[in-house]
Amino acid sequence: MQYVLIVLILTLYGQILNGTDPLFAAIAGMAMMFSAMAFNVVGGLSTVSGVFIFFLAFSTYATLIYTKIFTFEPSNKNFSHPLYTILATALAHFGILVAAWLSRRFVSKNPLVRFSPRDTENLRNTAGGMIAMGLLIQILISNYGLNAEGNVDNGTIWAALNQLNGFIPLTIILGTYYTIVTSHGTRSMNWVVVLAMIYTGGIGFAAASKQGMYTPLFSYFLVCAGLRYRFRAIQVIWIFIWCVFALGFLFPWAQYARAFTRQRTLGLTLLATYNALRDPNTFPAMYRWYREQQVKGEELNQVIFCYDHPHGLIDRESLVCADDALINITLHSHPIGTEFMIDGFAAVIPHALWLNRPAVSLGNFYGHETGLVADEDMTTQTAFAPVGDAFREFGWSGVIVILPVLFFCTFLLSDSLFGDVRDTPWGFVMVGEAAVLAPGMLLPVHPWYWGHILPSILFLIWVTRYVAPEVAVFFGLRKVRQGIMPAEELLKF
Repeated sequence: MQYVLIVLILTLYGQILNGTDPLFAAIAGMAMMFSAMAFNVVGGLSTVSGVFIFFLAFSTYATLIYTKIFTFEPSNKNFSHPLYTILATALAHFGILVAAWLSRRFVSKNPLVRFSPRDTENLRNTAGGMIAMGLLIQILISNYGLNAEGNVDNGTIWAALNQLNGFIPLTIILGTYYTIVTSHGTRSMNWVVVLAMIYTGGIGFAAASKQGMYTPLFSYFLVCAGLRYRFRAIQVIWIFIWCVFALGFLFPWAQYARAFTRQRTLGLTLLATYNALRDPNTFPAMYRWYREQQVKGEELNQVIFCYDHPHGLIDRESLVCADDALINITLHSHPIGTEFMIDGFAAVIPHALWLNRPAVSLGNFYGHETGLVADEDMTTQTAFAPVGDAFREFGWSGVIVILPVLFFCTFLLSDSLFGDVRDTPWGFVMVGEAAVLAPGMLLPVHPWYWGHILPSILFLIWVTRYVAPEVAVFFGLRKVRQGIMPAEELLKF
């Protein structure tokens, strides 16, 4: 913790130098300290709980604090209620610290999900089988599972398959884990991983989906970091080039191209993307549009962005700004109450059993409240963070009591199921899931996580263990037996 204290002191000093209100800077420092303590209590990134805590802090307030320090802006500038917002943030993270500490008293010492040498031997075939299954499901849904509007109808077998079809991204994690472990840390990729990355990234590019384009490399790095894979110098150079490419090209492409490449079917989406790439005017038009959007961003209400100038991807990792907008609305009206929380629990019931169950669409609802979404737009989902949602639903009691209680249950379930995530490749699947969910873990999302996400992951684990290897054998792959180095041995290097 001594290093954390040094960083906090330097952060406080940097904020005050930029003209930040000392009280705001001090409370922000307390929020960081609570987050760091909670992170250490649960075991850091070796647990699903630690991943939730890290990415919640990183994507809500920590990114904003450090960006403002290095861009010489006062941290409290462009907020409607800076002290209310940062105090709510600090109290929420103190509650999460208490939830983390209490959860350690009840977490099972013997996690449900375990891994054996036999599972490791099967991983190569498992990864190959997952690709085959994912491609087959994608083809079936694209050709038979879409309605006239190009969507999957709720309550159908196609909707269930669509929700469970994480097979190809999962291939990247399983294949990378297998390659690193069986090569004793000398290699990290095989042909199955490369094929899965090209397919997932290509579909993401065609659909102009940031998640689709970024997920393949994120999943790969996730396993490499967890197993402490040592990159060679040339690999580091390629990683740097990809990061520049991702920020300089893929991010503007995702913002610009989604308006015309996303079509009713996968085939039409690929055709629209092909036609766009053939047009020599596409990329100049994309960068012109992106610059215009940045100019418009500077003209919009800076309460939403919290910065004097737009920062692209960084704006999306500064969700404390959205918290401030919701807190401002609540202070001028009243908390919503239990409606959305009840709907969140009701949403756990499958559509097949309750076709007209309540739909929780807080991103769209809050987008209308804050003016980010047009009145007639009932589909666009904007990003909001747990603290602002808790305050909007229940006021201070939501921040101090309800949010920590829900995170306690999430920590308890996640760590009792998976334990140390480095012990199994499926643990890395949960790390990826938690990293994506954490910034948007609104109160009604917790029941969805318990009742849908965790059972879906457990089902996928069953498929990877017993079904995918047999599918791979059917397509011609054979089991390869070789010396297996357990992951815990790799971690000693």
